[in-house]
Amino acid sequence: RRLVNRDERGRWAFAADAAHRLVALGEVQEDDALDHVSMPIDRVRAALPTLADESTSETTAATLTTGPGWAQPTAITHVELSLPSIDRAAFPAQWRRPDPPTPPAWLEGAGLGLFGLRTPPFVGREAERQTVWDALGGAIGSGRARCLLITGPDGSGRSRLSEWLTERAHELGVARSLTTTHGPHRSRHHGLTATCARALRCHGLPRAEALARIRSTLRLLGADDPLFDAVALCELISPATGEDLATGSPIVRLESLAERHAVVRRYLSHLAHVRPVVLLIDDAQHGPDSVQFVRALLAAQHDDPAPILVVMTAERAGAETILALEGVEEVALEKLSKTDLTQLVRGLLGLAPRLVARVLELSAGNPFYAGELVGEWVARGILELGEGGFVLREGAATGATHELFEARLKAADPTASEALEIAAALGLFVVDDEWTSACAAAGLEANRA
Repeated sequence: RRLVNRDERGRWAFAADAAHRLVALGEVQEDDALDHVSMPIDRVRAALPTLADESTSETTAATLTTGPGWAQPTAITHVELSLPSIDRAAFPAQWRRPDPPTPPAWLEGAGLGLFGLRTPPFVGREAERQTVWDALGGAIGSGRARCLLITGPDGSGRSRLSEWLTERAHELGVARSLTTTHGPHRSRHHGLTATCARALRCHGLPRAEALARIRSTLRLLGADDPLFDAVALCELISPATGEDLATGSPIVRLESLAERHAVVRRYLSHLAHVRPVVLLIDDAQHGPDSVQFVRALLAAQHDDPAPILVVMTAERAGAETILALEGVEEVALEKLSKTDLTQLVRGLLGLAPRLVARVLELSAGNPFYAGELVGEWVARGILELGEGGFVLREGAATGATHELFEARLKAADPTASEALEIAAALGLFVVDDEWTSACAAAGLEANRA
């Protein structure tokens, strides 16, 4: 019944929790098994609780307007949760599966239509995976935040390793994950504010609806003062306007970066009270605000400890400032070995050995460019089945990855090139609505094709 509960508060939050509970039931005795169970639909509906719409169940008339000198509550405490008890397996010392699955054999001639939909295989990095896994176990065991910084050259797999940790932690139900991205050009989708908005599903919501959703979420997390925390988070995500002030909407003014960081920290602590948290901060060298938040989070562990593992990634050249922070541990990556790269490229599609070697040569051993190169060949339709796997059609032109990108640009019409320049100006992460609006302002059409 809990698996199909209409009230999300009554369902298992993670599949691993349900699996653990099912395993704990033990073997089903033959006498206890039922060949068929039937129940009238009206009884089924009566057995399932109705989901209350908390966004309209309460209204808030209180005004929390504050000015300079805003002071956060001195400690983070929680009330008893109304959630069902969380019954989950203990943190495993090893991230490996007890019985590793046998790698599937390639079906000869298949896979071209699925290229780009499959996640590239994770190869190598056995010691590094154990290091980050042990760090997560340490944060959970001690109940205190820890921080790792994954460094390495381009193509070393910094982001891939951190993403693997979040995926594996989710699979086993040992931690929930939040991701913060950064880039050389700032975007409203970068930084901790955007992370909170995504986690709370408040992007694009009117302020009143966002406040109701945040307050409802914090109440479920056991926040001792859901109104104060909800208003502060709402101010962080959707700052109040003059109209909000005129209508008497509850307001908490955040006057400094330290206050904004305090709001984020309290939110993460509420999350970690229910289940440990992994906070991934990608390309941290472009996010000084996030680095300062990590400093504040680690410094607060004496008074307000929380089982949080922060995993930052950064280019080695820009990591000195981050490594200078007290409590930050480095996980240094080198480029993948030729054996691991060969396994990675082979796992992309099932290429013939000679073509695998050609991909490694043209991509200069960079996994990202290797995937782009193979994807370009798939899109152009120049791969065919040959001896040992896919090979290039006879006479098909190939080139280095930068030559392929230049060919794409030359093939585009001038209007498309101008739209692409606008996309490049918006940064590495382009949001469709922003790109469309910018192109419309320039009298262009944003066409992804």
